[in-house]
Parts: sequence; structure tokens; C-alpha cells
Amino acid sequence: MSKIGLFTLVIALLTSIASCDKSEDPDVYYVKYKVYENAENLEIEHVSVNTENGIQRLYGDSDFEVIVGPVEKGFEASMVVEGSGLMEEYVFIEILVSVNDGPFALKLQERGILGFGSSEPLQGSMSATYTVGE
Repeated sequence: MSKIGLFTLVIALLTSIASCDKSEDPDVYYVKYKVYENAENLEIEHVSVNTENGIQRLYGDSDFEVIVGPVEKGFEASMVVEGSGLMEEYVFIEILVSVNDGPFALKLQERGILGFGSSEPLQGSMSATYTVGE
């Protein structure tokens, strides 16, 4: 075999080895939790969210947003909002997901009512869950 033929064979072999299927890096996900309302008589007291380190209970506000991650496909993104009010007030909670540093996409939006009282503030809660990658 000539030197050129041997060189061509070595290059072809190296190219073949380099192009073999390599295990792809898994997708990286981030989850954004959002809570918002425009009620005057409602107080959001706590927001609990599932993070890469487990459930975190945070103090809420009328507009709340937190990003957690990175998490893997199959992660159960969940949140619970607790509040009280003198009237029935609408609250919106959203779960958004970003894949591989892409923009966040809305995956789940829930509308619920917190506060059911008449003269005394009453406690209420609502929750939402989304499985990442579905």
C-alpha cells in the first residue's frame, strides 16, 4: 500500500471514530414561578415552590417571581400560594420553563380565588403543578 493510500485510510478511520454517536448532553431547564394579582383587599402571605433543592417556602407579595434551576427533564415544578382577604379576589399563578438558556415559555397558568371573608380575613390557598419536559 502506498503512503498516500495509508494516509487516506488513517484519515478515514479517524474521521469515522470522531463522528461516532456520542451521548448528547442532556437539556438544561430553568423554571420561573410567577404570582400576580391586582386586588386591594388581598394579602399574599407565603409562596412555596419546588426547587432543585426541595420545597422552599418564601414570603410572598402581590407580584412575586422566582427562577429555580437548573433542573432535569421530569422535574415536578409545583407551587402553592397562601393568602387572606376580606373579599373574593382573583390571583394568577404561572409556571414558565426555559430550555438550554432559551426564552421562558408559559407552560401553565391558573386563576384562583383567595380570601372568602366578609368581616374577618379568611385564609385561602391555591396550587399548580407542571412536569418539566412534557
